[in-house]
Amino acid sequence: MINNDNRVKRQHQYFQYSFRPIVPALCSDNQFHQDMYERSAKGLLTSFGNESLPTFRSVHISEIVTESGTLDEGVAFFNAEELRQMGLPLPLGFEKKYKDSLIPSYILNSSLCYVETTNRNGKTSFFATKNLGVIHALTNDLAETEKRKKVDQFIEQLSTSHFELTSGIFEALKLVNDNGGLKLQKCRINSRKEGTVIIPMYIIGNYIDRVIRFLGSHRVVMTYLVEGEEYPLVTSLREDILAKWINTNNAYQVKKIQDSWQNPFVFNELILPDLTRSNEFVTVQVLDIISIRNLE
Repeated sequence: MINNDNRVKRQHQYFQYSFRPIVPALCSDNQFHQDMYERSAKGLLTSFGNESLPTFRSVHISEIVTESGTLDEGVAFFNAEELRQMGLPLPLGFEKKYKDSLIPSYILNSSLCYVETTNRNGKTSFFATKNLGVIHALTNDLAETEKRKKVDQFIEQLSTSHFELTSGIFEALKLVNDNGGLKLQKCRINSRKEGTVIIPMYIIGNYIDRVIRFLGSHRVVMTYLVEGEEYPLVTSLREDILAKWINTNNAYQVKKIQDSWQNPFVFNELILPDLTRSNEFVTVQVLDIISIRNLE
């Protein structure tokens, strides 16, 4: 019994986010996020939604096995425990019935998240959180008007309700880039809506870094999706390949292309050279990359 109690306590500490400091990756300082960070640094993209992503080298959280079951079950169970300890009365069995909403609840409550949703105009993406510590960690990046706002303006966005967990619709704080710095906006995220992605920002950030580093050394065929259709792209960010592509020995021009892969306005978009067409670039959404094949 003592050994079992120790195991449960250890597992709770693994997932705990309340009263934990925020680390530079903008997430709670716990072993769960450390493990997820290390996985993403290796180029593995962990997804948390109701369905797996088609993304190259992506793994759904339900496919990760721990000593007490799959990781999705662990997140749901210990988030329910954490919320109970924080004063939200959840009946026994709640973690099984509402596992699909306890998982995004955990991610939003313990990190800055990249959120992707769909509407009539296509996909839209932004950053959001329900964690006040994350907002405090970003204080220096906030616009001056936001620094003066009081916490009580965002009670719903920084707490968890029974309705959120049963409906899968979460109130959160959205961070919006503005000329004077980041601005805070109230937003509502329907985690059960088709096409919605909620994932810690550091995961997709590390994943992008890994892809870009690989392109900096290789010529590849990248296959990506656009509205369900597959498209191939022969691309690279390697210096000698780009020099040949633009027919120049000008190192400045080559470096300019190497450094222009990121869309400054859309975090998840890559702007990559199409090596089959002279001076043509293609915009690829990171989560729509389904394969990368080295041509060398």
